[in-house]
Amino acid sequence: MKDFLRQLPVPETDVFGYLEYTGLAELYPRGAAVVEACERNESVDDQMLEEMSVKTDAYFPQLAMLHQLVVMCKQLDHDIIHLSNHKYMAHQTALLFQCVNQAGPFLSQEKAAIEQNFKVIKAACSTQEGSEMPPQLPSHLKQWLQQLTESILTKVTKFPSKLTQPLKPVADFVAIHSDG
Repeated sequence: MKDFLRQLPVPETDVFGYLEYTGLAELYPRGAAVVEACERNESVDDQMLEEMSVKTDAYFPQLAMLHQLVVMCKQLDHDIIHLSNHKYMAHQTALLFQCVNQAGPFLSQEKAAIEQNFKVIKAACSTQEGSEMPPQLPSHLKQWLQQLTESILTKVTKFPSKLTQPLKPVADFVAIHSDG
């Protein structure tokens, strides 16, 4: 890191000063601590960095969870309509359940609905011995799954504060420092 910093052209301010000026030092204090230590030719205390609580720690896991939830809903919805073989629909429903579970109590109604209907979906997706027909969900289960995914997508894409709170520090920073 020190070698890279030495190779950079001399800015009007040091890197740490720039991080403080732009607010990035507050948003990413671990990175700022490393930059500051390098500028002072001091060693970096890895233990201190690990213990440092940062507002943005929850940003990427929360964003990934929301993305996974949306993608799983869209995939299920697509597969209900376009696949002629619903053999893996129970597996996909189980994955959706895990995504809903990660979202916490905000989607507790949807979680309970999946729990209530999972055995029925699993049974409908089972391959019947001796049958040459691929498993196909009955229309009432297709409709139920579509309503479930629509409900989840509607709730999530409204970006309620209960789901987006961990995204707020980064969103605030972007809003403050954007041109528009």
